[in-house]
Amino acid sequence: MALFRAWEREQGLVSVFTGSSQEGLRKVFSAKSAPFYRFATQMTLPVLGDEFVDHQLAVFKDRAKRTLNRADALSAFERIEHNPLFFQQWLIALMAHKTLSPDAAIGVVLEELGIQFGFYTHWGKLDSLQRAVIRILAEGERQPYSAAATEQLTKLTQGTSPEVSQIQTAVRRLSRRGMLEKQEDQWRLEDPLLELWIRSRPAEDFIAVP
Repeated sequence: MALFRAWEREQGLVSVFTGSSQEGLRKVFSAKSAPFYRFATQMTLPVLGDEFVDHQLAVFKDRAKRTLNRADALSAFERIEHNPLFFQQWLIALMAHKTLSPDAAIGVVLEELGIQFGFYTHWGKLDSLQRAVIRILAEGERQPYSAAATEQLTKLTQGTSPEVSQIQTAVRRLSRRGMLEKQEDQWRLEDPLLELWIRSRPAEDFIAVP
């Protein structure tokens, strides 16, 4: 999520602007024709740490009347990349299903979020190459047209090596669907929740259908 801040120095009033697309929000403040041109600067908030986990565990204990293993909670928080929404839903899953293991609860959370945010609907409309492209970008690849990226795509789809033109077409279509954005000449996923969800997809989701 993009986050920008602006303020009035006289009154000390602080305004916070948030949005799901960093590139889209940046244009609002960087384009000369935009109404908020040079009105705000981008902020990076610190990642939530152990204190957040401890607070959430205390709330869980109060409401569920049982205690979760702190090491399991910290491990889960690390696996979901310190995402507070995912972590809270992980706790809710464990509260609702007492026999659920910590690992299984992560799977439940990803499944529910995939339904809640319509990820499965979008996923079902992508072909294997488009899925593979967005997967390698979700894993940190920033050069989808490189030889290394082509090798990754071939392994994921278990098909023939794609041409650069095919990869370019896949990237354009993903961009038109609002799933990718370009930042400083590098392609990235717009939604960090979708990024985490895509990294959890099984290998068979990417295999090319003959």
